[in-house]
Amino acid sequence: MRKYRPKDNVQAKAYYTDRFYVVPTVPTEDVSTDETFAKQLEALEAKVDVKSAYIQIGQLRVEVNHEDNFKAIEGFKKMSVVMRC
Repeated sequence: MRKYRPKDNVQAKAYYTDRFYVVPTVPTEDVSTDETFAKQLEALEAKVDVKSAYIQIGQLRVEVNHEDNFKAIEGFKKMSVVMRC
């Protein structure tokens, strides 16, 4: 007899996976390269402790401590910045 293979989970698996595919990374830029982002970051650093900040795809990305999220959002609102969370 042949070895039993369960056939109830056939569609859940991908037929082909490329083990060697490397996802391209998005390039990051320093905040000091853009005037407006540098001013916004400077104003935000006065209120909140910023872990890291950089520009990706033309957008400013800022990492802050989880306790300071609300303060950071309020700071951006006062600067009338459009946020995408």
